[in-house]
Formats: sequence, C-alpha cells, structure tokens
Amino acid sequence: MLRNLVIKELSLRYKRSFLGFIWSFLNPMLMMLVYSLLFSTVMKIDIENFQIFLLTNLLPWTFFQTSLSSASTSIVNNANLVKKVYFPREILPLSVVTSNFINFLLSLVVLLVGYIIFRVPLGIALIYLPLVLAVEYLFTAGLSLFLAAMTTYFRDIEHIVNVLLFAWFYVTPVLYPLSKVPEQYRMWFELNPMSPIIDAYTQVMYDGIFPHWESFIIISCVSVVVCVAGMAVFGAVKKGFAEEI
Repeated sequence: MLRNLVIKELSLRYKRSFLGFIWSFLNPMLMMLVYSLLFSTVMKIDIENFQIFLLTNLLPWTFFQTSLSSASTSIVNNANLVKKVYFPREILPLSVVTSNFINFLLSLVVLLVGYIIFRVPLGIALIYLPLVLAVEYLFTAGLSLFLAAMTTYFRDIEHIVNVLLFAWFYVTPVLYPLSKVPEQYRMWFELNPMSPIIDAYTQVMYDGIFPHWESFIIISCVSVVVCVAGMAVFGAVKKGFAEEI
C-alpha cells in the first residue's frame, strides 16, 4: 500500500504537466537565481561558485519543508479513506515523505550534472552522502508523523507549521555557510537540528570533506529519537482519527 500511495503521489504531481519532473527542479532553480542575485550583488556574500553552494543546500531544505507542509494534513485530506478502510495510518504521512524523498533524489542527479558543468570537484567524501540522506529522512519522517497526528486534532497546527517553516529557513545555513555565523551566536544556530544536517550536505558535496563527526553523530541520534517519538505519538492517538475527521 505504501508503494502504491507513493506512486500515486508522484503521478498526481506530474499529471497533465508538460514539463513533468522538471517543475520539481525548476522551483529551487528560480529560488537559486533570486537569492544568487541578491547575495552576490546586493549583500555580496563572497563564496566561490555560490550558485552551486546555494542549490546544494536548497534541495534538501525543499524536501524537508515540502514534506512537513504536506504530511501535516495527510490524515485530514484523506478523511474518506481513513473512515472507510482499515490500514496502518502511518502509511499516509510516510507516503508523502517518501514521494518527496524520491523527487529529491532525482533532483540530486541534476545537481551533480551542475557540479560537472561548473567544474566544481566532487571528493571522496561523497560516499557519505547516503548516510546524510538517511539521517534527514528519519528526522523528516518523525516530525511528519507527529505533525500529521496533531493536525488531525488541532487544525491550527497546519498554519503554525507554515509560519514556523518560514522562520526556520532563515536560521538554517541554507543561504550562507555555518562558518559565516559570528562565533558568539553560532552555538544557538547549532541547536537548530537542521543546521548540522544542511551543513553535512555542504561538507560532503560542496567542500569535499568528511562530516564533522561530533555534530553529525549527535544529529543522527536526535533523528532516530525524533523518528521513534513521532511513531510512538502517532500510534498512541491514531485510534481517534476517524472520529476527529
């Protein structure tokens, strides 16, 4: 059922779309162009191959943001299915996260082509990319399960999530490297769980170095805890979904 729902999510996304998959890459590309113009000419952040650096960070953030925003309403939006058919309710938010993850992986293929075109070297550290992907998936899945469960009972959470994601974006090193944050404030940025995840993408892809193991091991453990906690909360409250929706 999970496989079928993932296929359904992907097919609906590109149904009757002339450009198909290209749209999923076009959005971050347009964002990259806008931010590149702003930060390379107006605010003048001095980063070599800034477009590639920015896209390297924008793609994983887009996966995270889109997954949370869509998965939070996955139970409410499938009310008829939840009421009529018995199945593990976890499948609904997980199908949203997984379809977005597949879309993200396809975007990474295009990004790697961009690395070749701009002649940005890819080092041996790229072998750790699957590990970084797995950590982000676990963290995103755990939060998605929690938000999907809570939104079913408290519909305002959908709007709160969108506001929080907007603020979260700017305190995450997507538009700038974490090293550019002043030392006295860096500790607060590092408390943001998405900071070491995005920073890990920058390290293994753009910088060509191995992840900073101390912070990466911590966020890996946090991601596992968040995933387990999200599943536990979801499992504890899912019996009342049919009545609430």
